[in-house]
Amino acid sequence: MTEDWLKKYERLKRDVDYLQTHDAITGLPNRLLFYDRLDLAVIHAQRNKERFILMIIDLDDFNNINHQYSYHTGDMVLKETGKRLRSVLRKGDTIARIGGDEFILILPGVINKKNALKVIKNIYKEFLTPLVLDGEHIKISFSMGISIFPEHGDSGDELLKNADIALMDAKSKGKNLYNFFTYS
Repeated sequence: MTEDWLKKYERLKRDVDYLQTHDAITGLPNRLLFYDRLDLAVIHAQRNKERFILMIIDLDDFNNINHQYSYHTGDMVLKETGKRLRSVLRKGDTIARIGGDEFILILPGVINKKNALKVIKNIYKEFLTPLVLDGEHIKISFSMGISIFPEHGDSGDELLKNADIALMDAKSKGKNLYNFFTYS
């Protein structure tokens, strides 16, 4: 009896720990786990004098999907988006859903714009095929803001701020665009 109770308790604790650090819809790391991984990426890159890319991806017109189809379909779009993004990333890369329709990627070892452009191309290529959800073909587009450590910031907060500025600039120029942060 005691062993069964202990096993149930341990399983419940694992489940609670997972739910605290992962997004309920996509199963991806959430904001809490993302910040921990970002801090570790900065520490690792500083220690080893390396570079990495931080990329914010924001779905274009996501509210229209929720309104045109349903919130359930919107959740399925988020889940499939996470799955497709994960499929083009390497082991050791981080992808997180930090809220709404925003995903963030940490790409260690992607050391310059040329390498980042290969990743960006692969991501856009993955979304050329529309999602098929509940018999509906849904075309997804998104905008990206990109910052590079340490050129665009030597802390996680600064990298996030600058990637967000790059994202807003990409969105202001239209949709389905990417933009690297630049100092004005």
